[in-house]
Amino acid sequence: ACLCSTGDGRIGAARGVLVHAYSATAPAGCAPPLLARHTSRASSAAAPSAASNGTGSSASPPPSALPSEPWIALIPRGHCTFDMKVHTAALSGASAVIVFDDKEADTLDMMDISPDHNITAVLTYHWKGVMLAKLADGPSKVYVEITVANRCTRSLNSINRTSVLFVSVSFIVLMIISLAWLVFYYVQRFRYIHAKDRLSRRLCSAAKRALSKIPTRRLKIDDPELVGDGDCCAICIERYRVADVVRALPCRHEFHKSCIDPWLLDHRTCPMCKMDILKHYGFVVSFNL
Repeated sequence: ACLCSTGDGRIGAARGVLVHAYSATAPAGCAPPLLARHTSRASSAAAPSAASNGTGSSASPPPSALPSEPWIALIPRGHCTFDMKVHTAALSGASAVIVFDDKEADTLDMMDISPDHNITAVLTYHWKGVMLAKLADGPSKVYVEITVANRCTRSLNSINRTSVLFVSVSFIVLMIISLAWLVFYYVQRFRYIHAKDRLSRRLCSAAKRALSKIPTRRLKIDDPELVGDGDCCAICIERYRVADVVRALPCRHEFHKSCIDPWLLDHRTCPMCKMDILKHYGFVVSFNL
């Protein structure tokens, strides 16, 4: 488990058997000597101690011998200062001490420890301490290793500064790319619209010149369009009448002049056979951006 610590005491690397320790003469490991608590290996016939263990039990099990190998004391917070707990653990031979909070909290307090103690001291959360205590009280040995400069002890300020710098640079680069793309897009769009407008004006001018070459005539009573039921204009669907002005396209389709002229200015093709009047009269209009 990651054990984040705070305080002014000596923090260094340590490794050893985890011992859920308590004091026989003072509550919560506040006075030497410390004893080991092994509830699963304790004799059921032994008399319990009246001292509180800090993990919710009101009685302490019989003491067990401390390990001969390096060991790390696990002590609950409370009843005395952090400095007293660290001093007691040092006098009892512990290579390090882990103090866990006596109440649930989202943050940890500062450990006010004298720099004279040559022992590693760590403060952790209540729930982590209870979890470690259950493991230490079990039938198996639990080894704990405390390391310096791991993920838990890195400076949050440096992490934040690095993250902010990375996000800021990424955002600026993204904004520059987006701005460059928008400028390119709108420049190209403006050029296209401008070229399309110029082409439209050139096509309209060419269509007017082509119209000037297409003949018109006024219908007379004996014209074929008025014989019998008579023909009708394909655009307005009205029958031709005497004195109507019609325009006869090169494809031999005829329409009212007032109907076909606006159509040819916009479309430049016969509405019936799609003949292009510009190509017929040799008008070539190019489209360049």
